[in-house]
Amino acid sequence: MTIKVRMIPHIDDIQSGVSGIHSLVRKYFEHLPEYGIDLVGKKDDSFDLFAVHAGTAGKYPAGVPSVSHLHGLYFSADYPALSWEWAANASVIDSIRRSNEITVPSEWVADVIRRDCRISPTIIPHGIDWDEWQHSYPNGEYVLAYAKNRVMDV
Repeated sequence: MTIKVRMIPHIDDIQSGVSGIHSLVRKYFEHLPEYGIDLVGKKDDSFDLFAVHAGTAGKYPAGVPSVSHLHGLYFSADYPALSWEWAANASVIDSIRRSNEITVPSEWVADVIRRDCRISPTIIPHGIDWDEWQHSYPNGEYVLAYAKNRVMDV
């Protein structure tokens, strides 16, 4: 059985983008077809599921189930957030309201969504292509996990 999914952002829109979401979407388009997921073209009107990352969709199709893949919220109450951060939070919240299912990559993000939005998302870690992250450098017995393409709000 094949499930047809329209994913936003679409691979055609992010080929050169550098962000965690862009990296994840590229990996989804690479690997999901192996599992019976047909990621349809961005103008294809025939699909079974609408998948949106971090509130990036403007319109949600009527009568089609949707899943929102959330990656967090900007903690706008904790620092002088910029207007685009407030707008991004509003888009994420709109996505939460419209979606049938919400996923997050970690327990840490899930706790934020549980606390601030009063919902319990499904945790799906982003551990894609583990072998690409292996190395033989000395690590000093610690692990540094930093995956942001910016430092201003981290």
